[in-house]
Amino acid sequence: MSPRTVAQRPLGSSSAPSAVDKPSTAWEREALDAAIYQPVPQSTAVVDAHNHLRQAIVLFLLPAGTKLPTEPVLAERLGVGVVTMRAALALLRDEGFIVTTRGRSGGSWVAEDDAVVHASEQATRFTLAELHNTIDLLIALETQSMGLAALRATPAERAEIRGRAAYAHERLSPREWQMHANLFHLRVAHATHNPELAAAVRAARARLQELRTAGAGSIVFCVRSGEFHALVADSIVSGDSERARSLCFSYLTSCWDCVLRVIEYRSARGQHTIAAVDGRLAALRHSPVSRTSHVRAQETGHGRL
Repeated sequence: MSPRTVAQRPLGSSSAPSAVDKPSTAWEREALDAAIYQPVPQSTAVVDAHNHLRQAIVLFLLPAGTKLPTEPVLAERLGVGVVTMRAALALLRDEGFIVTTRGRSGGSWVAEDDAVVHASEQATRFTLAELHNTIDLLIALETQSMGLAALRATPAERAEIRGRAAYAHERLSPREWQMHANLFHLRVAHATHNPELAAAVRAARARLQELRTAGAGSIVFCVRSGEFHALVADSIVSGDSERARSLCFSYLTSCWDCVLRVIEYRSARGQHTIAAVDGRLAALRHSPVSRTSHVRAQETGHGRL
């Protein structure tokens, strides 16, 4: 029986496939196994609600000290039951991302920065392999997101993206800058009108933030990307999908390659100096991406910008 015959076999036929239908080499068998037999992500409504709020905290969308809405309000906004929401908040509280007080004026608040950093480090199992994989994933997702937004964004969304790219970076603290940068990228992802893509961008950015914090220790990176945001916003507003993709790919590849090299350097030696870190950053400062960003490393008491 030829391969063409197999493809033409009538639906419902009980005849068994011949040897030609089966993987003929070890490589084919391994490829099939890898495609089929992969661990299935374990998720429930509680985990989903927990992850959603944890991502918002990690991405600075919910800054330290922010009071969360009540359980019924949160449950309604996230589309889950009150019992589910209560369980999700309990997980966040146990991990140290939020604190809760009882009484008439009680409620749940986002923990202070140092506590959030500690919680993130404790909850993150850092490996260089996952860092590499997450960087690849984010670059692929965001490059596509920028291109699709240029094609699909409504006039109102284009105006909002341009406005969000116009904030004055130098007047912002690193934490405020990081929040605005995340909002810019998430707004672009929303303008693709693909909820799954937008959710994937959000999850990848949050995971990468946690991995970077866990891997860099007391080294934090401040990437001033205002000009890049302005350039890519212009591409989206003008509908230039290819230019938006090209700018995003070049910028993210250069920036994350720099961060990755510094973390690899630190991981290999078990210690670091700012002089060594600055040496690793020098290549980025003098590369073409320097026209759209400014990168610096600094040592602080915590690893969260």
